[in-house]
Amino acid sequence: MDFLASTAIVLVGACVLVVFALVGFFGALASSPAWRWGVLLVGVGLLVLAWVLASGRGDGQPAVVYGGRRGGSDELADTDGAIGGLWLRSMLAHAGAGVVCAWLLVTLINLRNRSR
Repeated sequence: MDFLASTAIVLVGACVLVVFALVGFFGALASSPAWRWGVLLVGVGLLVLAWVLASGRGDGQPAVVYGGRRGGSDELADTDGAIGGLWLRSMLAHAGAGVVCAWLLVTLINLRNRSR
């Protein structure tokens, strides 16, 4: 995998993270407890799915790409393998992280406001 591929994954992943953070934000503000916990469950499910797919990978690519990495690392060496699995794992991880982080942020702010 080269620098251009990892940069593309990071840029698209940032967009996915923002979109799914909005899902987590509005899900945490839902009036129904079932919706609130359902949104959290979906976010955690996305993270678990990314982890499960990363644990059984055989494509020679890193598990996920969160930030641009530069330099000659053995982990990022060009393996001539398909990077479709890397894209899928990275997008699932970004989506799950966006939902869970936004949900936690809104929930903790609401708890702090209720205690005042």
